[in-house]
Amino acid sequence: MPLADVVDRMVTVSSNEATNMVAERVGLAAVNQVLADAGAARSTFGRKYSDLAAEQAGASHRTTAADLCRLMSAVVTGRLASPERTAWMCELLGRQTDRQLTAGLPAGVPFGSKSGWVDGIRHDVAFVGEPGPDALVVAVCTRGYDEPAAEETLRALGALAVALA
Repeated sequence: MPLADVVDRMVTVSSNEATNMVAERVGLAAVNQVLADAGAARSTFGRKYSDLAAEQAGASHRTTAADLCRLMSAVVTGRLASPERTAWMCELLGRQTDRQLTAGLPAGVPFGSKSGWVDGIRHDVAFVGEPGPDALVVAVCTRGYDEPAAEETLRALGALAVALA
């Protein structure tokens, strides 16, 4: 499978298997370097998903809503890649199938998002508007909600953020 197709699945359907394939290909250090380059200083990608041995040894993923905003802002403003790669990343984000923060947007409003979840944790980060420095960027992380309550919270906060922008 071409790497571009793996990345597509990683973003558009939030595939943990695809994420693991990309992490294996580029290495955890490279993933964490991108987080650092984006200014996401409190975030770490410590192991592949479902790596129980690494998890039992203490390896973990950590992020904050602020770091997710920093990462998304770095993507949509082109600080992490060439203009062509930035456009490709934004296009992938615009095809995310698990829209939470952007679920209520009217048709035709440009957006992109990347959601994710593991047991008891649900998050989403999104941009609204044309990619660039004027795009609205919002992120929400939940912990301890059941899935319907987490999704309701994400969707309500996304709608509020757009209404206040």
